[in-house]
Amino acid sequence: MLQNFGIDIWMTTTAIVDGYNICQARLGAKIHQEKDPGKDLSHMYREVVGTIFKLMEEYEDYWKQVKGSKDVPVVGETIGEEPEPFEIDQTALIEYFKIGYNNFAGVWHSILEEEDFKIIEKLFMEEDVEKFIIPIETWVRIVYRYADYFRRTPRQKFKVLDTMIPLYNGRVASLVNELKDKNNEEAEEYYNRQAEIFENMKDYLIKIWNQEG
Repeated sequence: MLQNFGIDIWMTTTAIVDGYNICQARLGAKIHQEKDPGKDLSHMYREVVGTIFKLMEEYEDYWKQVKGSKDVPVVGETIGEEPEPFEIDQTALIEYFKIGYNNFAGVWHSILEEEDFKIIEKLFMEEDVEKFIIPIETWVRIVYRYADYFRRTPRQKFKVLDTMIPLYNGRVASLVNELKDKNNEEAEEYYNRQAEIFENMKDYLIKIWNQEG
């Protein structure tokens, strides 16, 4: 899973579990080759998310015991370099999501909570691009349920990830709507709030993770 894109999360997680002191280093902006999420990022998604999910299996006893979160030290001088903005093809993202619904609606219905599947179903029928919104709480439950389903299907792990990719496309399309009028600071605040919701809903993850069968 670590061929190209999963190494960062693997190094970070392994360092935390092994008890290393963690800090942030100001190295300036990490400028990637432009990657429009409206184009095919399936390979990257499989590697990164597959690595995260496999680490969750490997370190289950560790992360289940973690409560809350805290800031880590930041070292180095601030470097003002900013990445260049680029256009995101939101229409293509939504189209990929709807193709995914046509292909995987039955799978999604078996994995997701009923309330979340109904939201996804409604978005499939939504024709107004500006109304295309996947609520944060719905996205968190989707991620947590896929993490659990991934470990329960050892022979089909990456096929499971393939069915999640259109949902990710939908989530990115949703973010375009949610963040389009926000500046950098407001966008950062949004992502901090999303991280807090992931943290606050961890009991939900542990509950489904501990369920038998």
